[in-house]
Amino acid sequence: MKDADDKTSVDVILPPDLPSSNDYYELRRQSDIQLVISPMDALCLLGTIQLALRHPKNIGPSSKVAREFAKRLEERIAINDRWKNLCAMGWDSQFDL
Repeated sequence: MKDADDKTSVDVILPPDLPSSNDYYELRRQSDIQLVISPMDALCLLGTIQLALRHPKNIGPSSKVAREFAKRLEERIAINDRWKNLCAMGWDSQFDL
């Protein structure tokens, strides 16, 4: 609920049919999803995840999963020192364009 004096809160209207805790349990029981992507697509995805993870409110379990996934992408992309340096820059906001 929005406080009349609070300019930062927002009323959120959620759709009525969202996954339940049982749906999440069922999703966890499914087999792994395997992705095949090009190295350039992986680089773009890595940069997007790095940017999202620098948001101060992006905390909690999902950010941990995203960080671990990004680190695995980084390991595959960083095939030499130049790529290692570029990937490392993505974690540092001073290199934002």
